[in-house]
Amino acid sequence: MIMVIGGRAQGKRAYVRERFSAEDPQIFDGCLPEEGAQGVKVEEVGKGKRGGNGKQSEKRRIVVTNFNNWIAKNLAAKGEQECLREVREFCRRYPNSVVITEEQGCGIVPVEKELRLLRDAVGHAQIALAEEADEVIRIFCGLPQRIK
Repeated sequence: MIMVIGGRAQGKRAYVRERFSAEDPQIFDGCLPEEGAQGVKVEEVGKGKRGGNGKQSEKRRIVVTNFNNWIAKNLAAKGEQECLREVREFCRRYPNSVVITEEQGCGIVPVEKELRLLRDAVGHAQIALAEEADEVIRIFCGLPQRIK
C-alpha cells in the first residue's frame, strides 16, 4: 500500500495521476471500496473508473482519495478505535492500493474541542496508515518526497 500525504492543493492527485494512470486504477473518493458499491461519485484519475462494485481484482490498483474525509465521516458513528481497526484491515485487504490524505499536523489548532478531537483522530488514523504502508510519499509544493 502506498500513502500519499500533503497539505491542501499541494499536488497529491497530480502526483498519483502521473504515476499510476497507465495502470487504470479504480478510484474511490472519501470512501473505502466496499462503500463505493453504494454509488459514491468519485473523481477520475487518468483513465480510472468511477466507483465500481466494491470489488477489486487482485491485480487492479485502487486509489482512495480524501481518506481524511472517510475518518471524519465515520468517527462519530463508529468511534476512533473501530476506525483504526478498519484502517488496518483495509491495508491488509488491499495491499495494491494508493491512499491520498490531507496532512493534519501542520496548521492552526482548532479552538473548538470537537474539531481538535477530529484532527487528533485523523492524525492517529494516518499514523496507522503510515505504519502499514510499504511506501509513504509526502507532497509539498508539487514535489514528492519519499519518507518511507
